[in-house]
Amino acid sequence: MKNKLYAFKLGAIDQKRYEINLARIAECKKQKTTDWSKRTALLSNSKFLSLLPADELLMPSLMIRGLVPHPDYYEIRAEKLSPDQQAEYLAAFRDGVDLEAVTKYIYVRLSSLLRSAIFYTECSNLSSLLAETQLLAELEPNCSY
Repeated sequence: MKNKLYAFKLGAIDQKRYEINLARIAECKKQKTTDWSKRTALLSNSKFLSLLPADELLMPSLMIRGLVPHPDYYEIRAEKLSPDQQAEYLAAFRDGVDLEAVTKYIYVRLSSLLRSAIFYTECSNLSSLLAETQLLAELEPNCSY
């Protein structure tokens, strides 16, 4: 938005273009707020599975000491996360109330769901795994593939 303001002040865009840009930015903010509210409501009415078979071998830290970094885009296996990240991951899906924490580990959870369905079919409830996978797709549209 600052770039738009500078562009207007420097004369790179005219008043009409500036107002169109402001309206577009306001609409995007409104849409994002509405989307966040819908996702929060969806999360509050949902429950996650307690422990997935693919996550049984995790060794989370007992106490998180400080800020926990986001997992990199290629870190989608829960066992490859640091002990603090594992603790935060398990807490996010145990409690299921913090949308930011859930979206932080949503791809890790999707990987655990899929690996549980594929490798631990005999000890997994496939309909519950499917229901949670669909919930993740609603919470994060990029998971809908």
